[in-house]
Amino acid sequence: MSMHKQPKVTVVVPNYNYGHWIESCLNSVADDPYDNKSIVVVDDGSTDNSAQNVFNLITNPKPFSENEISGVIGTYKNYNFDIKLIAANVSRGPSAARNIGIKSCFNETDFFSFIDSDDMHISGKIKKTVRKMVEHQGYVGVVYCDYENLYVDKNRIHEQYKEPFCSERLLAECIIPPHSLVAKYAIEQSGFFDEEMRVAEDYDWWIRISKKFVCYHIPEKYVIMRTGKYNSSNTVDKNIWIKNWARIRDKISNGS
Repeated sequence: MSMHKQPKVTVVVPNYNYGHWIESCLNSVADDPYDNKSIVVVDDGSTDNSAQNVFNLITNPKPFSENEISGVIGTYKNYNFDIKLIAANVSRGPSAARNIGIKSCFNETDFFSFIDSDDMHISGKIKKTVRKMVEHQGYVGVVYCDYENLYVDKNRIHEQYKEPFCSERLLAECIIPPHSLVAKYAIEQSGFFDEEMRVAEDYDWWIRISKKFVCYHIPEKYVIMRTGKYNSSNTVDKNIWIKNWARIRDKISNGS
């Protein structure tokens, strides 16, 4: 990547049954001022109208295929950037969805930004995180920010202030949110999401990346996380949570 050219950012949006929220998520990314960006939506076998809703937002959709992944590509509404839609027939979980999104545009991307389809950008998120990544390029692998939780069932907002990065603290607690910016070179050296994990998959990823790179905290809010009864923390069986947390602890103990 040339230091004189604006880095290419791909925003990866995994989705499962958030057809009622995904357009507002995509609009927030579209309105976030950064020129050299694209979006890839990976619908993880939704049973609602999510995939059709996204398809209806794509101008001049055309088939594409890359790295054995196929879908449609076009421009998002009347904006001047590309969006890809990849719709799976069956749900394989958020790790697989994110990996598909990454691999579908890996060759053309410098940095990957992640946002779940029930969340939204606050303007400036991409530009600010990219600026910090470029300032510390090759040393920093992840840039993360603060956010606010919007409890939609209670119409209440709770501000979430994350703490500065510390590798020891990260091993004790997940201090990095899922909506972070990740450098392509960090993925090349640390690997993709663990597809055996359906929850806490981001925590596992941060730990692996942090063994090779520093994670940088921006103490400003740039994301709104909508929280309700349909979030994974409320719908995934607690035994799956226990199993996935045990998998992370085993990896830490084994140094993997």
